[in-house]
Amino acid sequence: MAALRLENITKAKDAKTNYGLRSEAARNILRYIYTADLFCPSDCLNIATLLLTPSQLLIFEREWKRLASEEASKHQTVGDPLYAIQPDMLTGHGTYASSAVQLTYPVKMHQLSQSLALKAILLVPDKKKALPYVSIKQGPSESYSQFIDRSSTSKQGVIVIPGLIDADFTGQVQILAYALQPPVTIPKDSRIAQIVALESFLPHRRQPREPHQKERLDGSFGSTGHEVFFTVDLNDRPIRTVILQRGAEQLQRQLHLDTGLDVSILNQFYWPSDCPLQAPTNHIIGAGGMRIPSISTDPIHITFEEGQVIVAQLYVMPLHAKNRGLLGRDILSQLGLVLTTDLHFS
Repeated sequence: MAALRLENITKAKDAKTNYGLRSEAARNILRYIYTADLFCPSDCLNIATLLLTPSQLLIFEREWKRLASEEASKHQTVGDPLYAIQPDMLTGHGTYASSAVQLTYPVKMHQLSQSLALKAILLVPDKKKALPYVSIKQGPSESYSQFIDRSSTSKQGVIVIPGLIDADFTGQVQILAYALQPPVTIPKDSRIAQIVALESFLPHRRQPREPHQKERLDGSFGSTGHEVFFTVDLNDRPIRTVILQRGAEQLQRQLHLDTGLDVSILNQFYWPSDCPLQAPTNHIIGAGGMRIPSISTDPIHITFEEGQVIVAQLYVMPLHAKNRGLLGRDILSQLGLVLTTDLHFS
C-alpha cells in the first residue's frame, strides 16, 4: 500500500477551490491520485474526506456504495477471481472497516475499489457553482410544515432538500430539489416528498410581536421566532438482550432497537477497558450535531435471544447514563428486519 502524498492532496484542494470540483483541472488530479498508487478502501475514503465538504462526503459515500453493490452483483460465477465479493469489502464498511482486514485483499480488489471510489467522487455535485435546482410548485391555498426527502425519483439522482414553513408564510409553497446528473424528467403527479404537519410548540406570544420581529409573508421559508428542538423518549423503544463476545470474553447488554440510526452504538461507560478501540473513518451525525466516536478494533459477535449471531464492529461513544446502547440499521438489516408502516411494535 502507498502512503497518501500531501502535495497531491494540496493540488487537488487548490484546484477544487479555484476552479470547482467538477472542473477539468480537479478531475485530472483526482484521476491521478486514485490511479497512480495502490490504496485500500480506507485510504480512498480518507482522500474524499480531506477534499469534500460534509454534505458532499455523504453523496460520495452513497454513490460509492451504490456502485459497489452493482459491481458485486456481476461477480457471481464460480471461478471468478472476485467471486462472492461483497459491497462492504469494496467500500471498507461493516466487518471490513479495519485496515488490517483490507490489507489482506488481493491487488485486483484494491484496484476495483479505487476505480469505484474515483467514479463516485466524480459524481459529486460542485458546491462552487449553482446547483441545477428544480422547483415543484404547490398552490398557495394548501398549508405545509416540514418537507422530508422520501423520493422514489432519488434512484434517478434527484435529491429533495428538507425545509420548514411556518404558518405566517403567505407565499407559494415549493419543493426545492436538485439533480446529481441532469437532465432528469419527473413525470406529472409523481410523489417525490413527504409532508409532515406539526402543531406549533413555540412558547412565545404570536400577537403582539416584538418591534424587531417582522411578518414572514412571502419573504422566505424558515422558522419564525424561537426554535424548537424535538427529542425522542427511548423508554418507548423496544429493548433486546444480547450477548457481546470478543474472543473468550462475553458481556450481556440490554440495547434499544433504535431504527433511526444507521450504525449501532454502545455507551462508552459500559465498554470494557481492556477491549481495544480505534479511530473510525467517518463521524456520527444526528440531530444533536456531529460527534467523533471510537470503533471496536476487533469484530464483535452479537448473539440475540432467538439464536441469531451477527458479526460487526461497533461504535463506542458517550450516551445518556441509562442508555447502554442502540442497535442501528447495520445490524437490524442483517437480521432481515425492514422499515414499514404496515406493522407496529407492541
